[in-house]
Amino acid sequence: MKTNRRQFFVGTPLAAFALAQFDEEAFSQTSNASAPPDVVDFWVRDMGVPAHMILGGETTRGRQPAGPQTSNLAREPLFIHYDPDEGSMMPADQIPTAKMHPFTDAKLDFQLVRMRLNPADHKQFENYTSGGIYLDFQQGQPQSFFGELVSLATTNFSAIFPGPKSAAGGSKSGAKSGSSSSGSAASKSPAATPAAGAAAPAATIPLQAAKQSQSLTLPGGLGKTSFACFAKDPRKTLFGNFVDVMSKVVNSPLVSYLPLLSFPMVGSAGLAGVKALVGSLQGQGGQQQWILQSPPMDVTATVDGAKTSPEALRLRSGSYIVIPKEHSAAIKDQLGKLKIMDGFLVPKEATSLDVFDAAPQTAQAVSYISLQVAVTNTKAGTKTS
Repeated sequence: MKTNRRQFFVGTPLAAFALAQFDEEAFSQTSNASAPPDVVDFWVRDMGVPAHMILGGETTRGRQPAGPQTSNLAREPLFIHYDPDEGSMMPADQIPTAKMHPFTDAKLDFQLVRMRLNPADHKQFENYTSGGIYLDFQQGQPQSFFGELVSLATTNFSAIFPGPKSAAGGSKSGAKSGSSSSGSAASKSPAATPAAGAAAPAATIPLQAAKQSQSLTLPGGLGKTSFACFAKDPRKTLFGNFVDVMSKVVNSPLVSYLPLLSFPMVGSAGLAGVKALVGSLQGQGGQQQWILQSPPMDVTATVDGAKTSPEALRLRSGSYIVIPKEHSAAIKDQLGKLKIMDGFLVPKEATSLDVFDAAPQTAQAVSYISLQVAVTNTKAGTKTS
């Protein structure tokens, strides 16, 4: 097993060094620790990781699925796109086919910009003191490499931290933070909006810098994406040890965002290894709570892809936010009044000078992660008629 685990990460010395700290003996010492069933189910059943590769995964064998869980549905992501031509926001699946990019094959560049948690989610996040965020994009059609068909993927796994609280109860992480409240990772129903002048404890966490953006070629404009974001108590867990090792390797202070594993190109075996590692780190030791979770979903970035897979998530160049589905009611009546600027939701009449003050007061009940996407043509002259 040890050999295979290292083979997953050939060509990534930093990751290999960190993973070497967690050899077979380290995993076996915690193999008896019970992992939360919902975590194991997500990574094994939804993400397709072989059960033997997840700590606690063997316990899923012979157990019948419990059926759909409301908490999981509530925390599935909803992608919302800002269309500057229309001057409003819309669910990504409602982007007209005519507005998709007229390429056959596409190159997708994406950057996680910011995470803004509403007060209820941030309170839950602070209770766990840290968390993890995982995102991958996979090719929907295999490519030929040395005579073999291979589907490639790009992955990103990072640690996130709530940041110190100010005297007024807000977080100092990122820009001025804001807030009302809504359904959280702990509660299933929206909370009431606080009275005017109340403390604003929601947090904003800066994520990837522009130079940390990732790219993937999508043959036929088709692919898949998976997403997981969770709060986690790092004390006496493999997750905490792994974060500690990586922070020392990269010599980075634990401020708000720490890249752990980022692979620009990985095959299916390597992708399974990354998912197995993330799932094991999340589940080992318990003490975790979901913020967002999404099994692989189809995506398309071109007109041809949208016609081939009309139900796929539509991605075009521009800005997106990703929210938990349970927060959709808190934003659906505001979509025509908002835009995304510098990774924040702000009123559509706001300017760059207004972002700092406007962002905390905008969509206060909604937790979101902002995402910047760029789609370009990979083959000159291959436009759809």
